[in-house]
Amino acid sequence: MNDKPGKAVFDCNIFAQALLNPLGPGGACVEAAIAGHTNLFISDFILEEIREIPNKQTPRRAGISEDKVESLIALLMDVTEKIAAPPPVFAHPIDPDDSHYVNLALAAGATVIVSRDRHLLNLNNPAKPWSAEFRRQYPSLRVVTAETFLKEPQPR
Repeated sequence: MNDKPGKAVFDCNIFAQALLNPLGPGGACVEAAIAGHTNLFISDFILEEIREIPNKQTPRRAGISEDKVESLIALLMDVTEKIAAPPPVFAHPIDPDDSHYVNLALAAGATVIVSRDRHLLNLNNPAKPWSAEFRRQYPSLRVVTAETFLKEPQPR
């Protein structure tokens, strides 16, 4: 039996949700990483996306400040493994910005990307013809919602 937690990458929207509602699914995902239930990977790209959260209208109206974001980042730096700039192996066929999350997951050897982004989630959707190559090339990498991630037992 493996004693190490599974490896994961969280999309920036999971961190935004954790800031907006620490008791919601995004907050629970971040708490799972803090508790060591998953081995979370982060990159410079993700850190920059997190730093942009207070510039968006909904978080700003909800009181998400640069200070709150920097506090989250400081916490993440203590519990994540950083791969500053993963090599560009995969190019997302619909949303090029989403390629980074897949490339980070591949560089980390992660088995899951947690997201609410439909373009990322659709990489596992057989109804989307453009996702077939992703599923063929990376059968062990899945993209799931926060709710699905929280329901599944993490590898140990």
